[in-house]
Amino acid sequence: MTQPVSFLKGKHILAVDDEWDVIETIQEILDEATVDFAQDYESASQKIMKTQYDIAILDIMGVNGFELLDIANERKVISIMLTAKALSPESTVKAYTRGAAFFVPKDEMAKIGVFVEDVLKAVDDILKA
Repeated sequence: MTQPVSFLKGKHILAVDDEWDVIETIQEILDEATVDFAQDYESASQKIMKTQYDIAILDIMGVNGFELLDIANERKVISIMLTAKALSPESTVKAYTRGAAFFVPKDEMAKIGVFVEDVLKAVDDILKA
């Protein structure tokens, strides 16, 4: 039986959140990838500008996530948005219309590996088509 392909292996990911426990959780779950982190807008924007990431996981609140999304889009970095607040239609629409690939509530963070792999696989499928 063949092993399933891991889309995380060898990927370079930026995780941005002002809460250290969230960063630690992301690093633990995405341990097959190289995960850089930032806890504020300034550090995150500098990292996005200096490094080519495969994907960025951006908190919406506390780090100006939508502004970081704009920078990530300019650099052609796929982005997943995190939020501690309940999903609202307004924020979901705002995230997608500004280019987010996925929207994850923090209470679903235990599944972040699945979400990131799904996004990376979808991008891979698009590039192969």
